[in-house]
Amino acid sequence: MMKRTWARASIAATIALACSRQPSRSSDLHPNSEPVRLVVMNTGWLDQVVYSYYLGHKYRLGVVTGLTTGVLHVPRGSLQVGNTLQLLVHPIGGTEDLLSDMVTLNDGQHPELTISPATSSAFLSVMPDPL
Repeated sequence: MMKRTWARASIAATIALACSRQPSRSSDLHPNSEPVRLVVMNTGWLDQVVYSYYLGHKYRLGVVTGLTTGVLHVPRGSLQVGNTLQLLVHPIGGTEDLLSDMVTLNDGQHPELTISPATSSAFLSVMPDPL
């Protein structure tokens, strides 16, 4: 009987200790929690929906109107492990999605995406942040 009581008390203490631990904050995972600025140059006529893409999952970042340059913001939480980024572009009213290469972002850098439907390409590059 004494062993059961001791075991129950031990289990209860373990559970209480585990539950009292504060959850990690997202800022612990991403010290700079501000979104990453993404510059998108759309050289085609059609408006383009831009997604962050990882292993078949999409996260919608926004729309860039045809023949314009727009700025979208990528939440730090949608970056992949190692601060890598890959984008999927879908033309509104079109059928062919474009997938960019994967790039790695370091501090002081931002991605720039050039959408070129004429060559069926979405070129993702990394540029230094303006001073």
